[in-house]
Amino acid sequence: MNDPKGTSVSQVNGKYFAQAISGNVFIGNQLPAGVAPPLWSSTTQQCGVMNPAGSGKYVVPITVSATYVSGTGIVDGICLGYLPGCGAGVTAGGVTVATLITPVPAKLDGGPAVAKFMSAGITCTAPTRLMNLGICTEVGATTAAVAGTSLKYDFDGVVVVPPGYAIFVAADITGITAVYSFTVIWAEVPVTTANLGW
Repeated sequence: MNDPKGTSVSQVNGKYFAQAISGNVFIGNQLPAGVAPPLWSSTTQQCGVMNPAGSGKYVVPITVSATYVSGTGIVDGICLGYLPGCGAGVTAGGVTVATLITPVPAKLDGGPAVAKFMSAGITCTAPTRLMNLGICTEVGATTAAVAGTSLKYDFDGVVVVPPGYAIFVAADITGITAVYSFTVIWAEVPVTTANLGW
């Protein structure tokens, strides 16, 4: 949409503004203590978003960001795993246990999310690896080694999580002991109107 001077609204307010102002964008924050990300195929995950079966919404990831908390890392990457067969809530289907944190609406006076933000203690069927996020977990022995480092991935609309699926922020290899606090931001788009675009 353009204003009378020909300036795109998305250029002025950002590319996700239309979804945010419509109340469709949500933020999932892990507790500041963070977690050590497990292997993508582990049946004990630590960070994920589940779109419950029957939600009537597509969950469209926007960004994943990682804040270094503590520990010395190894050279590895953060990736995304996915799991079909989830039920209408935690304990139903592929996810059987999870610590839930209520997502924050990006439009601060917006309504609740349909997706479940799972933060730590997730017991599930083994996920499948979906994609590398281009985030490296290598850190030095001190926090100074990562000062100013941006650990963030912008999906730009390339992943869509249907009802009954979950995604997990995980590691490419085992043995990561460094701890990170993850933030996942996503949009929820009604299945009936998703083909209309952003």
